[in-house]
Order: sequence, then C-alpha cells, then structure tokens
Amino acid sequence: MKDITFEQIRAFLAVAEYGNFSLAAEKVYRTQAALSIQVARLEETIGMCMFNRTTKQVELTVAGRIMQRYLLQVEQNLQQAE
Repeated sequence: MKDITFEQIRAFLAVAEYGNFSLAAEKVYRTQAALSIQVARLEETIGMCMFNRTTKQVELTVAGRIMQRYLLQVEQNLQQAE
C-alpha cells in the first residue's frame, strides 16, 4: 500500500471545504489539475471514491466524510507540532 502524502491531505481537505476543484485550487494556490491528481492518488491509495462529482460541484461520499474527520485531526496535529 502506498503512503498518503501531506499534499494529498491538503488537496482533499480543500476540495471538501470548498466543494469545487477550481475554487479549492485557487484558495490553496495550486492548479485545478494538480489538486485533481492529488485527490485521485488519495482515492487510489485508499481504494475508495471520496467525492461524488458533477460538472458544477463535488460532494463527499460517506467514505469521504469519514476520511474528512480523520484528516482534519491530522491537520490539527500537524499545526500543533509546528
């Protein structure tokens, strides 16, 4: 199994927060393509789809909501460690 990277965590959390890849990319100063790649790699690593995608927005799946809770904790722990 591949490791989850910090970049994947940040990409996932941004898309989950903003509900849109383009807006999330703008907010975290990345390209939409870069965010899409990171989220796709995370989904591949986990083996589950984290988002239901439409042309206008994305919505977390059940697995995505569970992952969001865990990754928000990870993000908070990293901020405290810094």
